[in-house]
Amino acid sequence: MLELLAQKLDCSLSYLVNGVTAEQMNDIELGLGYARLALENGEVHEARTRFAELLADNNLAGLTALRQEAEYGLALATEATGDLSQAIEILRRLDAEELSADRHVEIALALCRCHRDKGDLVAAVEVGERILSGAVRPAWTDGLVELGATLLAAYWVRGDLLRARQFSAELLAAAELLGTPRATVAASWNAARVAESVGRGEEALALVERAYAIQSETGAPATWPGCAVPWRATTPGSTRRTPTSSGSCSARRSETWRRARPA
Repeated sequence: MLELLAQKLDCSLSYLVNGVTAEQMNDIELGLGYARLALENGEVHEARTRFAELLADNNLAGLTALRQEAEYGLALATEATGDLSQAIEILRRLDAEELSADRHVEIALALCRCHRDKGDLVAAVEVGERILSGAVRPAWTDGLVELGATLLAAYWVRGDLLRARQFSAELLAAAELLGTPRATVAASWNAARVAESVGRGEEALALVERAYAIQSETGAPATWPGCAVPWRATTPGSTRRTPTSSGSCSARRSETWRRARPA
Protein backbone atom coordinates (compact mmCIF):
# COMPACT_ATOMS: atom_id res chain seq x y z
CA MET A 1 0.00 0.00 0.00
CA LEU A 2 2.77 2.43 0.94
CA GLU A 3 4.76 1.47 -2.13
CA LEU A 4 1.75 2.25 -4.31
CA LEU A 5 1.29 5.60 -2.61
CA ALA A 6 4.97 6.41 -3.07
CA GLN A 7 4.64 5.65 -6.78
CA LYS A 8 1.63 7.94 -7.09
CA LEU A 9 3.46 10.74 -5.29
CA ASP A 10 6.56 10.09 -7.40
CA CYS A 11 8.86 9.69 -4.38
CA SER A 12 10.81 6.86 -2.80
CA LEU A 13 9.32 4.67 -0.10
CA SER A 14 12.09 5.82 2.27
CA TYR A 15 11.18 9.46 1.71
CA LEU A 16 7.48 8.76 2.23
CA VAL A 17 8.07 6.92 5.53
CA ASN A 18 11.02 8.84 6.99
CA GLY A 19 11.18 12.15 5.17
CA VAL A 20 14.63 11.36 3.79
CA THR A 21 15.76 9.69 0.62
CA ALA A 22 17.31 6.24 0.60
CA GLU A 23 20.67 7.83 -0.18
CA GLN A 24 20.37 10.21 2.77
CA MET A 25 19.39 7.31 5.05
CA ASN A 26 22.44 5.36 3.95
CA ASP A 27 24.67 8.37 4.65
CA ILE A 28 23.22 8.73 8.16
CA GLU A 29 23.63 5.05 8.99
CA LEU A 30 27.16 5.07 7.60
CA GLY A 31 27.99 8.15 9.66
CA LEU A 32 26.65 6.48 12.80
CA GLY A 33 28.73 3.42 12.06
CA TYR A 34 31.92 5.45 11.75
CA ALA A 35 31.13 7.37 14.95
CA ARG A 36 30.51 4.14 16.89
CA LEU A 37 33.72 2.64 15.54
CA ALA A 38 35.73 5.68 16.62
CA LEU A 39 34.24 5.44 20.11
CA GLU A 40 34.93 1.71 20.41
CA ASN A 41 38.52 2.26 19.25
CA GLY A 42 39.10 4.91 21.91
CA GLU A 43 39.20 7.82 19.47
CA VAL A 44 36.87 9.73 21.74
CA HIS A 45 37.40 13.26 20.43
CA GLU A 46 36.81 12.14 16.85
CA ALA A 47 33.73 10.20 17.99
CA ARG A 48 32.38 13.25 19.79
CA THR A 49 32.84 15.37 16.67
CA ARG A 50 31.21 12.78 14.42
CA PHE A 51 28.15 12.34 16.66
CA ALA A 52 27.77 16.12 16.99
CA GLU A 53 27.93 16.57 13.21
CA LEU A 54 25.24 13.93 12.73
CA LEU A 55 22.96 15.66 15.22
CA ALA A 56 23.46 18.98 13.43
CA ASP A 57 22.00 17.40 10.27
CA ASN A 58 18.33 18.33 9.96
CA ASN A 59 17.66 15.03 8.19
CA LEU A 60 18.11 13.24 11.51
CA ALA A 61 15.41 15.24 13.30
CA GLY A 62 12.52 13.09 12.10
CA LEU A 63 14.32 9.78 12.63
CA THR A 64 13.69 9.33 16.34
CA ALA A 65 15.47 6.03 16.89
CA LEU A 66 18.59 7.08 14.98
CA ARG A 67 18.64 10.50 16.62
CA GLN A 68 18.46 8.91 20.07
CA GLU A 69 21.25 6.54 19.09
CA ALA A 70 23.39 9.50 18.02
CA GLU A 71 22.62 11.45 21.22
CA TYR A 72 23.48 8.46 23.36
CA GLY A 73 26.74 8.02 21.47
CA LEU A 74 27.50 11.72 21.89
CA ALA A 75 26.92 11.41 25.65
CA LEU A 76 29.32 8.46 25.91
CA ALA A 77 31.97 10.20 23.81
CA THR A 78 31.56 13.39 25.85
CA GLU A 79 31.95 11.40 29.06
CA ALA A 80 35.06 9.72 27.69
CA THR A 81 36.66 13.11 26.96
CA GLY A 82 36.19 14.03 30.62
CA ASP A 83 33.37 16.55 30.15
CA LEU A 84 31.11 14.90 32.73
CA SER A 85 28.79 17.86 33.27
CA GLN A 86 27.95 18.06 29.57
CA ALA A 87 27.53 14.29 29.36
CA ILE A 88 25.09 14.37 32.28
CA GLU A 89 23.11 17.14 30.61
CA ILE A 90 22.79 15.14 27.38
CA LEU A 91 21.82 11.97 29.25
CA ARG A 92 19.18 13.73 31.35
CA ARG A 93 17.61 15.27 28.27
CA LEU A 94 17.56 11.91 26.54
CA ASP A 95 16.19 10.13 29.62
CA ALA A 96 13.12 12.39 29.56
CA GLU A 97 12.08 10.97 26.18
CA GLU A 98 10.09 7.84 25.42
CA LEU A 99 12.68 5.09 25.20
CA SER A 100 12.92 1.32 25.14
CA ALA A 101 13.48 -0.46 28.45
CA ASP A 102 17.03 -1.42 27.44
CA ARG A 103 17.89 2.14 26.47
CA HIS A 104 16.58 3.44 29.80
CA VAL A 105 18.93 1.04 31.60
CA GLU A 106 21.86 2.10 29.41
CA ILE A 107 21.21 5.76 30.16
CA ALA A 108 20.82 5.08 33.88
CA LEU A 109 24.13 3.21 33.82
CA ALA A 110 25.92 6.10 32.11
CA LEU A 111 24.31 8.66 34.44
CA CYS A 112 25.22 6.68 37.53
CA ARG A 113 28.79 6.35 36.31
CA CYS A 114 29.11 10.05 35.39
CA HIS A 115 27.75 11.21 38.74
CA ARG A 116 30.05 8.80 40.56
CA ASP A 117 33.15 9.88 38.65
CA LYS A 118 32.21 13.53 39.16
CA GLY A 119 32.06 12.92 42.91
CA ASP A 120 28.29 13.39 43.29
CA LEU A 121 27.71 10.09 45.06
CA VAL A 122 24.22 11.04 46.27
CA ALA A 123 23.06 11.48 42.67
CA ALA A 124 24.89 8.34 41.53
CA VAL A 125 23.18 6.19 44.16
CA GLU A 126 19.82 7.82 43.50
CA VAL A 127 20.00 7.00 39.77
CA GLY A 128 20.97 3.37 40.38
CA GLU A 129 18.50 2.74 43.19
CA ARG A 130 15.64 4.31 41.24
CA ILE A 131 15.71 1.27 38.96
CA LEU A 132 17.24 -1.45 41.13
CA SER A 133 15.63 -0.73 44.49
CA GLY A 134 12.11 0.16 43.43
CA ALA A 135 8.98 -1.55 44.62
CA VAL A 136 8.90 -3.65 41.44
CA ARG A 137 12.37 -4.32 40.06
CA PRO A 138 12.61 -5.73 36.53
CA ALA A 139 14.08 -9.17 35.97
CA TRP A 140 17.87 -9.20 35.96
CA THR A 141 19.60 -8.70 32.61
CA ASP A 142 23.22 -8.10 31.63
CA GLY A 143 22.49 -4.39 31.49
CA LEU A 144 20.94 -4.34 34.96
CA VAL A 145 23.89 -6.25 36.41
CA GLU A 146 26.23 -3.68 34.88
CA LEU A 147 24.12 -0.91 36.37
CA GLY A 148 24.27 -2.75 39.69
CA ALA A 149 28.04 -3.00 39.42
CA THR A 150 28.27 0.75 38.91
CA LEU A 151 25.93 1.36 41.86
CA LEU A 152 28.09 -0.98 43.92
CA ALA A 153 31.11 1.15 43.02
CA ALA A 154 29.27 4.24 44.30
CA TYR A 155 28.56 2.50 47.62
CA TRP A 156 32.22 1.57 47.87
CA VAL A 157 33.53 5.03 47.03
CA ARG A 158 31.34 6.69 49.66
CA GLY A 159 32.56 4.17 52.23
CA ASP A 160 29.26 2.37 52.79
CA LEU A 161 30.92 -1.03 53.04
CA LEU A 162 28.04 -2.71 54.89
CA ARG A 163 25.58 -1.90 52.12
CA ALA A 164 28.23 -2.66 49.50
CA ARG A 165 28.86 -6.09 51.01
CA GLN A 166 25.16 -6.92 51.09
CA PHE A 167 24.54 -5.71 47.57
CA SER A 168 27.62 -7.43 46.12
CA ALA A 169 26.24 -10.78 47.31
CA GLU A 170 22.93 -10.01 45.59
CA LEU A 171 24.73 -8.95 42.42
CA LEU A 172 26.88 -12.08 42.29
CA ALA A 173 23.78 -14.23 42.73
CA ALA A 174 22.09 -12.41 39.83
CA ALA A 175 25.15 -12.89 37.62
CA GLU A 176 25.28 -16.56 38.53
CA LEU A 177 21.62 -16.91 37.60
CA LEU A 178 22.17 -15.27 34.22
CA GLY A 179 25.37 -17.19 33.58
CA THR A 180 26.64 -14.78 30.92
CA PRO A 181 30.27 -13.62 30.67
CA ARG A 182 29.19 -9.98 30.58
CA ALA A 183 27.24 -10.17 33.83
CA THR A 184 29.79 -12.37 35.59
CA VAL A 185 32.72 -10.09 34.77
CA ALA A 186 30.89 -6.90 35.79
CA ALA A 187 29.72 -8.33 39.12
CA SER A 188 32.99 -10.13 39.94
CA TRP A 189 35.31 -7.14 39.46
CA ASN A 190 33.39 -4.91 41.80
CA ALA A 191 32.50 -7.56 44.34
CA ALA A 192 36.23 -8.33 44.50
CA ARG A 193 37.03 -4.75 45.44
CA VAL A 194 34.43 -4.81 48.18
CA ALA A 195 35.71 -8.15 49.51
CA GLU A 196 39.26 -6.83 49.52
CA SER A 197 38.16 -3.72 51.41
CA VAL A 198 36.61 -5.72 54.24
CA GLY A 199 39.64 -7.97 54.64
CA ARG A 200 38.47 -11.01 52.66
CA GLY A 201 41.56 -11.31 50.51
CA GLU A 202 41.12 -14.91 49.37
CA GLU A 203 37.54 -14.25 48.29
CA ALA A 204 38.65 -11.12 46.42
CA LEU A 205 41.42 -13.05 44.69
CA ALA A 206 39.04 -15.80 43.58
CA LEU A 207 36.63 -13.25 42.11
CA VAL A 208 39.37 -11.38 40.26
CA GLU A 209 40.83 -14.58 38.83
CA ARG A 210 37.36 -15.64 37.73
CA ALA A 211 36.74 -12.35 35.92
CA TYR A 212 40.21 -12.41 34.37
CA ALA A 213 39.76 -15.99 33.15
CA ILE A 214 36.44 -15.15 31.48
CA GLN A 215 37.94 -12.09 29.82
CA SER A 216 40.86 -14.17 28.57
CA GLU A 217 38.53 -16.81 27.15
CA THR A 218 36.07 -14.44 25.49
CA GLY A 219 38.51 -11.73 24.44
CA ALA A 220 36.19 -9.13 25.93
CA PRO A 221 37.82 -5.82 26.92
CA ALA A 222 37.95 -4.93 30.60
CA THR A 223 36.20 -1.65 29.96
CA TRP A 224 34.69 0.39 27.17
CA PRO A 225 32.69 3.62 27.16
CA GLY A 226 29.31 1.96 26.93
CA CYS A 227 29.81 -0.54 29.73
CA ALA A 228 29.95 -0.30 33.47
CA VAL A 229 33.45 0.87 34.28
CA PRO A 230 34.40 -1.36 37.22
CA TRP A 231 37.22 0.59 38.83
CA ARG A 232 39.53 3.43 38.02
CA ALA A 233 42.84 4.19 39.69
CA THR A 234 41.02 6.36 42.21
CA THR A 235 39.85 5.08 45.58
CA PRO A 236 37.23 6.22 48.11
CA GLY A 237 37.98 9.74 49.25
CA SER A 238 41.74 9.84 49.08
CA THR A 239 42.25 6.67 51.06
CA ARG A 240 42.93 3.21 49.70
CA ARG A 241 40.87 0.58 51.49
CA THR A 242 43.33 -2.22 50.79
CA PRO A 243 44.05 -4.39 53.85
CA THR A 244 47.64 -5.15 54.67
CA SER A 245 48.70 -8.77 54.56
CA SER A 246 51.79 -10.86 54.14
CA GLY A 247 52.98 -14.09 52.58
CA SER A 248 52.32 -15.76 49.26
CA CYS A 249 48.59 -14.93 49.27
CA SER A 250 49.38 -11.21 49.35
CA ALA A 251 51.97 -11.53 46.59
CA ARG A 252 49.67 -13.62 44.41
CA ARG A 253 46.79 -11.18 44.94
CA SER A 254 48.96 -8.19 44.04
CA GLU A 255 50.17 -9.87 40.86
CA THR A 256 46.62 -10.78 39.84
CA TRP A 257 45.41 -7.22 40.38
CA ARG A 258 48.36 -5.91 38.39
CA ARG A 259 47.64 -8.16 35.41
CA ALA A 260 43.88 -8.07 35.43
CA ARG A 261 42.56 -4.88 36.98
CA PRO A 262 40.66 -2.69 34.51
CA ALA A 263 42.02 0.79 33.85
